[in-house]
Amino acid sequence: VFELMDKLRFHVLHVDGAFDVSAFQNTGFAVSKTDPLLMQLQAIFDPGDAEHIAHATKERCDFFLTLDEETILKRVRCNGAAVANICGPLAFVSPEELVKQL
Repeated sequence: VFELMDKLRFHVLHVDGAFDVSAFQNTGFAVSKTDPLLMQLQAIFDPGDAEHIAHATKERCDFFLTLDEETILKRVRCNGAAVANICGPLAFVSPEELVKQL
């Protein structure tokens, strides 16, 4: 599913749904699937932040610009190797850092 979704500009990172087939055998089943990239990021970042970072990573952005020192920039510094392994060359920067790099 995610290989097909990756071809879209908007990336679906989580699918959560249920299918009712009770009319056929009085059973149903639930489907919940999360993109592996998002799961890795959720181990480090808050869920909402992880989703934004996953989109930036999948779009191959050069920079992730944020004012969020506590829940993003500090966590990037504390988990630098893991974040680099997950996000590749994506640079996490504050506005001041971005101005210096440009």
